[in-house]
Amino acid sequence: MPNNFPLQIQDLAFNVRGHALRLPNNVPAVPTYVHAKKGSTFPYTNMIDSPRSTIEFNEKELQDRAPFSCDKYLHIGYVPRDYNPRLHTKDAINSMRPGAVGIVRPNNGDILDWDENNPKSWPLVAVAKMSETAQDVVLTFVLLNPNSDICTPYQISHDKIFYLAPFRNNATSLKDRQLQWKQLVKRYTAVTQPIPNPQTNGSLLTKFTTIPDYADNGGHYDDDNFTDADAQQLSKDLLRFVPPVHCTPIQLIHIRMGLVESRTTISQNKLSPFLRQACYKLDHHEEAFREGDIQCIDLAYIVEKAAATVDRVLGV
Repeated sequence: MPNNFPLQIQDLAFNVRGHALRLPNNVPAVPTYVHAKKGSTFPYTNMIDSPRSTIEFNEKELQDRAPFSCDKYLHIGYVPRDYNPRLHTKDAINSMRPGAVGIVRPNNGDILDWDENNPKSWPLVAVAKMSETAQDVVLTFVLLNPNSDICTPYQISHDKIFYLAPFRNNATSLKDRQLQWKQLVKRYTAVTQPIPNPQTNGSLLTKFTTIPDYADNGGHYDDDNFTDADAQQLSKDLLRFVPPVHCTPIQLIHIRMGLVESRTTISQNKLSPFLRQACYKLDHHEEAFREGDIQCIDLAYIVEKAAATVDRVLGV
């Protein structure tokens, strides 16, 4: 299988039929877990005029401990506020066109837009319910009717959702996207189910996560166990993860340095979410990297924070 897979566009959401929706600002590149009330089977359309107070998640939704009588949900995308059959039915434009969805940026006029200053135009936040074990069917909802900053989830069908990049792949037919995008969501919503990562080079992953005996916390780094060539190859291999993990070789080197300096060990079943968290945190220090201001101790801190976040989200 080739390594040069086209990458999914990160700043747009797409539905299975190929239509694109503009994302709000500052949507994280890594999966976000939020708290909401128990899911409702009441039609979401009946609550459409009780929107969220902000399109961004608030502190109560993101806090570590779940508020009373709340469940944990995974943010998977958005749903346009007004239903348009052109976007969702078998006669929708783009429905039957062959080729992958989400890898070619549409013209600006073809991207669904909305007004930040008009809450009644905001897209609805789509989530999937988390579970302790793998689920045969993953229920999806939109968050509406907030009460004390916590929303009620109202059930909605998968086909109406415009998915974020982590929950899309390069399936080339409508039927495959309908199946495989649901499967990607399913893998993320099973708390105790490690995300399967086929076709990866096990020895490289072992080299990457093994901490050499000579590592110390005194600022020393001299690691020939994981080389630049290893980082180049692992960066390509990570694109075969399900879903793909996008880490540049230099990011992998920096993460490796942080692992060695902090003596942090990462189990293979947590490697995928850990790398996403670590790369996300590294992106916030891009300017410091360019100017050479970041030291190994900073990398150790970034790695420790990423590992702690993964443990917290997975309930470890």
